[in-house]
Amino acid sequence: MRRVIDIHVHMGDIFLGRNVSFRTFQPRPEELDDHFAENGRRGFNFTVVGKTPAELEHRMRQGQRRLACATLENIGRSMDEEGVAYSALMPVYPYTGFEEYLAASGLDTRMIPFSSPDLSLSPDRMVEKLKRDIARGARGLKIHSVLQNVKMNDPRTRAAVEVFGRAGLPVMFHIGVSYYYLPEQDAAYPSLPEAGAIEDFFELARAFPDYPLIAAHCANKYAVELAEGTKGLDNVYTDTTLCSAERMLESVERLGEDKVLFGTDYPFSSLHDALREVDRAFPEESPRKDRLLYGNAARLLKL
Repeated sequence: MRRVIDIHVHMGDIFLGRNVSFRTFQPRPEELDDHFAENGRRGFNFTVVGKTPAELEHRMRQGQRRLACATLENIGRSMDEEGVAYSALMPVYPYTGFEEYLAASGLDTRMIPFSSPDLSLSPDRMVEKLKRDIARGARGLKIHSVLQNVKMNDPRTRAAVEVFGRAGLPVMFHIGVSYYYLPEQDAAYPSLPEAGAIEDFFELARAFPDYPLIAAHCANKYAVELAEGTKGLDNVYTDTTLCSAERMLESVERLGEDKVLFGTDYPFSSLHDALREVDRAFPEESPRKDRLLYGNAARLLKL
């Protein structure tokens, strides 16, 4: 067993809410030959030429197809093949939730369940629910401002962060202005693409300087901006989702070797491709490599 914690895994359909988490004998994401697979094969340096509406819609369909493969069984098989110790499961309510992930952790103890706030509840009831999730075993909180249609500086977001921050547990945010739905799906699945703006995260990080906050995807895209925008803070982390070896090294250099966590954003990349980039960045075993793959996440998750 390799000392690896994948800090960023999605089980089930976080876009459309299809009930797929516990299905068996489903196609595996590793079997799909699409934009995401090509990106992984090229070391996450794949540049898409053109961003026409048709091309964007094609990639949206590919992403939705991958989520139909994001089953507990497939996650476990990938972990078996790569010898990974733990996967942190990131729900996005209302499409996937803590109870679903808690059940998965009962079936496979390598799964670490996070919670996600139900923003349809009153603030008091939302907070009560999150406190109960912690008591039942939630190891952190995932907030996807784009998919959950709420900005990071919204009072509801701050109330949710307070619950987990006071418990000393990490809160992960999606960072990036992102689009997930086809035009005909927009009405049924309201989202807020601009809510992923990194500037909103900077404001939140300074409002809660004592709470551990993970800005997802920044090693890949925003290492420079994150380092500059959170300068002087000791509570900010990022992950290596969809990240090349070169950008991984840059993020460790700019943010510090204690602030970068290994992650895949499964099913949008594979453990095999992500671990290959870690080995390219750090060919020799070292304390720095171990911290990225395991130690930093273990500390945050209190393992």
